[in-house]
Amino acid sequence: MIKIKNISIKGIRGVRDSIALPLNEKSVLLYGDNGTGKSSISDSIEWFYTDKVSHLSGEEIDVKDALRNSYKTESETSSITIS
Repeated sequence: MIKIKNISIKGIRGVRDSIALPLNEKSVLLYGDNGTGKSSISDSIEWFYTDKVSHLSGEEIDVKDALRNSYKTESETSSITIS
């Protein structure tokens, strides 16, 4: 079983700057209003481990563009770190 200690996300979907989630190997429940970032977190984790996001897959969608925060410029980096 994989136990995640920390997730850091920068420039992915709804996360424009960066967030850090210190989980300390504890269980997590994501809840909140629409548009608050739940999918940004879950999509980041799925992409980190599988290099795809199932609900963003399809011929008409470029996953890399769909994952990147739309306010980021080409020179700004996006990243996901999981430890």
